[in-house]
Amino acid sequence: MKKYKILCDGFYVSVKPRGMARFVGLLTKDNNNISIKKPKYLHAGAMYPIWEQFIYPIYFLLGRYWWSISPYNTLPLVLVRRTILVIHDLIFLDNLKNCRISISMLQNIGFLYRSANVLLFAKYTKVIITVSLYSKQQIHERLNVPLKKIYVIPNAIDIERYCFLTKQACEDFILIVGGEAPNKNLEQALKGFAFVVKKISVKVHLEIVGVRLPHHAAIKRVAEQLGIKDLVLLHPYLSQDVLDQKYVNACVLFFPSLEEGFGIPLLEAMAAGTPIACSHCSVMPEIVGDAALLFNPWDSEDMADKLLLLLNDKTLRNVLAKKGLDQVKKYSLAGFSAIANQFWHTWEKSV
Repeated sequence: MKKYKILCDGFYVSVKPRGMARFVGLLTKDNNNISIKKPKYLHAGAMYPIWEQFIYPIYFLLGRYWWSISPYNTLPLVLVRRTILVIHDLIFLDNLKNCRISISMLQNIGFLYRSANVLLFAKYTKVIITVSLYSKQQIHERLNVPLKKIYVIPNAIDIERYCFLTKQACEDFILIVGGEAPNKNLEQALKGFAFVVKKISVKVHLEIVGVRLPHHAAIKRVAEQLGIKDLVLLHPYLSQDVLDQKYVNACVLFFPSLEEGFGIPLLEAMAAGTPIACSHCSVMPEIVGDAALLFNPWDSEDMADKLLLLLNDKTLRNVLAKKGLDQVKKYSLAGFSAIANQFWHTWEKSV
């Protein structure tokens, strides 16, 4: 890639150093021809369309860059023909199609923005990167993008960081890592947990990480209606170190999503040696392999049955934990680097 200067949109890199922002860092890490542009003043997510459509393209043009990396599912319309687009998932299309409304108005506006942007313009980009085989097929079928234009570079985590963590808590709890978006399926998950509470003989509680503070009240109302309010603890954003310790201390990672492009919490739980109960749909089976118990995410009783199996059977938890440690090796940083370098090599020859 000696001939081409590339600018990458760094809007979320300093705002949310997880998920999509983490992917930006890994994708650009070993490529000296890529510069990352971060906004100086606009940091609120609500301002992102203004940054993406009007301000970022000015930096691109003034810097005389050849190519742009748009790593957050959407792209600047004036740079369509010069964009390497990263689409992590098409969840926003499902929310629009199925009229799944978030309790966050900002998220609903975001769904509309991403849907219009991707449906109209994604197929005109030079290349699309995505994070799973499942997402690749979705992009091909739903956006009418040829498979040869879509490259898969799976997410990765630093597996070694979990080797030095030890369990610090004796209290039994089930962990959910996910926000308030409709695809996270929290209401159904709370119903499943309520069934667990009725059937289990020991006290167990549920900790949910990632729901933003303005939306705690809505989640608590559902928990109160189900009679489990005192057994549900909500955390907003946690630092990676604190979250890692949560994984290690938890009995089970409960992952009830209806739709995901990848599911990084699955990797983090497997690396921490925490057994997983997750949905049987979308990308989840691809990521966990045989290292988790799968349930129907539309059936709260099935959720409860799988959770009870894990909570009541220490041998099963140990078996799944061991399988998880083996499965997560497929998503190491070294593996990501090798796949990313191969992508850049292939891309260089095609432009």
